[in-house]
Amino acid sequence: MSSAPATCRTGEVGALAGRGPSQPSESWSIGHYLIEGEIGRGGLARVLRARHAHPRFGDQVFAIKVLHPELAGQAVERQRLLAEASLLVSLHHPNIVRTHEAGVDGDRVFIAMEWVPGLDLDQLVRRWRQRGRELPPSM
Repeated sequence: MSSAPATCRTGEVGALAGRGPSQPSESWSIGHYLIEGEIGRGGLARVLRARHAHPRFGDQVFAIKVLHPELAGQAVERQRLLAEASLLVSLHHPNIVRTHEAGVDGDRVFIAMEWVPGLDLDQLVRRWRQRGRELPPSM
């Protein structure tokens, strides 16, 4: 791991590259975040559950989005994640997940976000459909 991760706040996201370890179960960290496990995966990145290493954060949980290793060498994909980070740090609304920071640790690009406990959207939709109902637009 590098000596100190580069981090960017409030829209100051630079040209960063990234990838994560090949073993999701191994003990590791990204930046100042201690990874506890994978919670989701998409086409561009995976989302990890983590805690901040600094004691002032106590037991606060974070969601860390990390670019897939196989995409780390592709400038277009790095820029896509960085563009998302730039947009997210500028959004402030009670119904939008808060983005704490974006950065690079070694060759991994990450976005550290607020952890929101509960079901993800797919799980919520499936639960409603199992009950023979559609999710109301107000949700």
